[in-house]
Amino acid sequence: MQNGYVPNQDVKESATNLRVNCQMSAETALTVTCHFCFNEIEVDLEIDQSFEGSNTEIYDCTVCCNPNKLQYTVTHGSLVNVLVSDGNE
Repeated sequence: MQNGYVPNQDVKESATNLRVNCQMSAETALTVTCHFCFNEIEVDLEIDQSFEGSNTEIYDCTVCCNPNKLQYTVTHGSLVNVLVSDGNE
């Protein structure tokens, strides 16, 4: 599954907040905006079907190689929130 998202303008300038609502599969591919170079990059979240809660992962940008911290929340089998911020923190 591939999804493109527009940053939420109401969040802190240090992070890009993505409101999502997609059904989880064994591997969920998302297109996110790099916190550093603002290019769109694809990340694959490998989330177990039984997982519910929040998690944090670091993904290096395939364009500028900087680390992006992705914090996401899974509720009732759906990815409902993704926050992209500086992975150097």
